[in-house]
Parts: sequence; structure tokens; C-alpha cells
Amino acid sequence: MSSLREQTISGIFWTISERFSNLFINFVIGIILARLLSPADYGTVGILMVFIAFSNVFVDSGFSSALIQKKNALASDFSTVFFFNLIVSIILYISIFFCAGLVANFYNQSLLTDLLRVLTLILIINSFSLVQNAQIVKNLNFKVLTKASVLSSVVSGIIGISLAFFGMGVWSLVFKTLSNNIIYTGMLWFFSKWKPSIVFDIKSFKEMFSYGWKLLVSGMLYTFSQNLFYLIIGKIYSPSDLGYYAKANSFSNLASSNITISIQKVTFPTLSRLQDDGVNLLKAYKKLLKSTIFITTFSMGMLFVIAEPSIIILIGEKWRLTIPLLKILCFGGLWYPINSINLNLLQAKGRSDLFLKLSIIKNTIFLLITLIASPFGINILVIVMAIYAFASVWINSFYTKKLIGYSSLKQILDILPSVLIVVFASVSTLILTLFLPEIYWLKLIISTALFSFFYIATSALFNLQELTETKNILINLLKNRNKN
Repeated sequence: MSSLREQTISGIFWTISERFSNLFINFVIGIILARLLSPADYGTVGILMVFIAFSNVFVDSGFSSALIQKKNALASDFSTVFFFNLIVSIILYISIFFCAGLVANFYNQSLLTDLLRVLTLILIINSFSLVQNAQIVKNLNFKVLTKASVLSSVVSGIIGISLAFFGMGVWSLVFKTLSNNIIYTGMLWFFSKWKPSIVFDIKSFKEMFSYGWKLLVSGMLYTFSQNLFYLIIGKIYSPSDLGYYAKANSFSNLASSNITISIQKVTFPTLSRLQDDGVNLLKAYKKLLKSTIFITTFSMGMLFVIAEPSIIILIGEKWRLTIPLLKILCFGGLWYPINSINLNLLQAKGRSDLFLKLSIIKNTIFLLITLIASPFGINILVIVMAIYAFASVWINSFYTKKLIGYSSLKQILDILPSVLIVVFASVSTLILTLFLPEIYWLKLIISTALFSFFYIATSALFNLQELTETKNILINLLKNRNKN
């Protein structure tokens, strides 16, 4: 347990380093690109990324998770998955290449044909990195992933900005994305000791597929539901509307997804190692959930109160319609971590069957409410989705009670102090800044300072355990940095 704890702390350090280095890099790059490009450019790429995201689920087919979850994975297991991923990616690329014209006709944008055919090359590129990535994660060697991710973000960002500056428009976003994946994959091959052998073990394939196919179907449903926004908004509304939503979503993800993914990425292999140790698994799970929610509520609350000055200062008045969408997404983002961590537990316990059942239920509900809400405008659609994110807590935690005795009610009660504190801090900050002059730099600085004070001071006043736990995690991360 002591050794595993040290590996986990080290993994969290490097994963957080990766996410927040990329956060800063992509944040700066995104600001520059947003000023050079239009909302319609982002909307066009948003449509294309739906097809990329959906296809990537097929390429992986749940095998990466199967490799990580499998206790004694052999070299033949890794090689089998590698060649499966490569073959599927080639088949999908050829299929999309010939269907690109149909997509362009559906959206009445002829440019989509060439854009989709070029961007879909990502599928083949990514197929070369999936197994490398899975082995590195399984070994908790996140230092390698950090180096590869940061370097690919910097170089691809420079490429994207250069192309945008010379008037390449939407193509600058396409080549930025392509170059990012090429560099990242190359770096993993450079740093990783593993190389595939000419092996395809049918028995191994069947064994991992019995676990992975449920994650594949779940991933298909999740990806479809999450990207349904882009399909609907891109068809019903204008590309500019889609661009506003895409930019609001990217800002929201800075605070919610990046923190959750950083911790979740490390804790999946950690929880997998504890899958047969019920007592320690529950203890680790509770601590993970409460600490993650405490950090996330602070981040989402902060983003909510500084939404307007941040958008205007960073990307300009032409993106003003992003502000209300961002505020709504902040509410939905509060519940993203608890949903993800509950699902993470199912995978760690090897219960991909339960993962699939929940996916079918949730995505059926998601599809229905999205279709019902879409005619009422993009703001109403996003509001409904934020409410759905909260309702999903009760669905996702249903099996957690059966597996480790940690019910949805207990989870809500455990995170309730953090939620109440963020509400208090947000409302107090908004009231005190209500009559400030429209000097956005001044509003940004004062709002940031006030919210931070209210959140931290209230947490300390009520002796919130999560504050101490977060402080201890930060201390351990700093110690780990000194070691590395």
C-alpha cells in the first residue's frame, strides 16, 4: 500500500503537470487563434470532430481499458490489441473518405468534404499510440506522457497560429490537430521501450473483447450523446452558434474536465490494483471523491464569477454570446467529477456489464431530452443538459452502493459542504461586484480575489476536511517535484 501510494502521488503529480501545462499552453494558443479566426471556423471544426470522436471509440473498442485492468497482461496481449486498432482505423478511414461528400451535402458546406478527408487521418495516427499509452498508464509512468503531451501542444500550437496568421482559416485548426497527434504519437514511440511483435493471439483477443465490447458500446453511446450537441446545433442553428458553444465548452472544460481527468487517469490503474481489497478500496474512493469535488467546485465557481471579464479580455467582444452559455456549463461541470469517478469504479472492478447498462439508460434519457429541448434555442438546450448532469449523479452511483456500500445519498452528503460553500462564495462575490464600473480588468482582479477569500476562509471556518486533504496532496506533490 505504501509503495502504491507513492506511485499514485507521483502519477498525480505528473498528470496534473501535464494537464495544467497543456491548460496554459492551449489557453494562450486558443486566445490567439480566437482573435485570428471566427466563431464559424470553430463551428465547422466542431462538426468534423463529432465524426473523429465517434470513430476513435471504434478504433480503441475498449481494449486500452482491458489492458490496464488486466492484472497479468502479456506481450502477446499488447501486440494483439495494436494490430486490431490499426486494422480498424484503416477500415474506418476508407469508409469516411468515401462518405465525406454525403456529410458535406447534409450540412450544405462543400468545404467539409476535403476537411473531413484530411482530418480523419487522425484515426490511423492515433491507432499507433493507443497501446503505447495503455502500457505507460498501466506502469504509472506518467512522466513520459507529460513530456510527450507538452511538446506536442507547443509545436502544434505554433503551427496552428502560423497558418491562421497567413489566412488559412479553418485549415489552421485542422493542421494544428493533425500535427498534435503526429508529434504525440512519435514521442510515445521514442520514450516507450515496448514495440509490437508480429503476433495476433485469438484467445487473448476473445478474453479482452469480452471485457472491452461493453465499454465499446458504452463509449459509442456516450460519444454520440455528448456530440449530439454538435450534430443538432450544426444542423438546426448556424455555424456561429456552434462556435459559441464550442468555445464556452472549452472554457468550462479547463476547470472541470482537466482536474477530473488528471486524477481519474491515475486512479483507474490504482483502483484496479485494489479491486479485491474492499476496505482499502472504499477508503481510497471516498478520499478521492471528496478531494476532487472540493477542487472542482472551487474552479467552477471561480469561472462562473469571472466569466464575463475573462471572455471580453481574452478573446474579445465578438465572443460575448459565449458568456451565458459558459455560466450554464459551470453548473453542469460541478457534477462531472462525481459521475466520472463512479463510472471509473465499475471499470476498476471489471464490471463493464454494469457500465454498459448505465450507458444505455443514461444515453436514452439524454437523447430524448435533447430532441425535446432543441427547438427552444441553444440556451434552453444547454440549461436542460446541465440539469441532466446533476440527475446523472443518482444514476451513475446506483451500482456503487452494491459494489462497495457507498450510496448516492452518502456521496451527495459527503460533497454537500463543498457545494454549499461554492454557492455562498459565488453569490457573495457577485453581490459585492455588482456596482463595479465596466472596467473588465478591475472586475477580473477583484472577483478573483473575493471569491478565493470567501471559499478558502469559509472552508477553514468550518474546518472542512477536504481543505486539509487538498493541502496535504499539494505538499506531497511539491515533495514529489523535488524528487523528480
